[in-house]
Amino acid sequence: MKLFLFALVLALCATVNAQTYPTKTVCIVVPFVPGGNVDINARAVATDKRAPLLPDVPTLAEQGLKGFDATTTTGLLAPAATPQDIIERVHGAIVKIAAPQTIRDRFAALGATTLGNSPAAFAEYIKQDYAKWQKVVQAANISAN
Repeated sequence: MKLFLFALVLALCATVNAQTYPTKTVCIVVPFVPGGNVDINARAVATDKRAPLLPDVPTLAEQGLKGFDATTTTGLLAPAATPQDIIERVHGAIVKIAAPQTIRDRFAALGATTLGNSPAAFAEYIKQDYAKWQKVVQAANISAN
């Protein structure tokens, strides 16, 4: 679904017609691009900052699509009624697990960046991301069946 929304955002920013193509996420091929293991000529990344694995590949925003950002985020969520002390304990454990350089290097090799922000900061990010994609859904007149 996010790939479809990504194409719509691209269309809205570039004022072109959107077409989507069945594909796997770019994260699957990114680790192979720097080593020349696949026949891909990367033209842009869809994140707000250049990808560490592809430092010479500009962002879409750098190429004129100002405000374009289709960053994929992964995080751990808990039910709304989860007590704060449990959230803090789980957060602390995850921070410890992700702290070793070997773990961070493994994520980086997969094209991922570890942030380790607070539960409150992640909740705010989700709220802002939801609002951004809600505008895309409304602009494209998408509704649930």
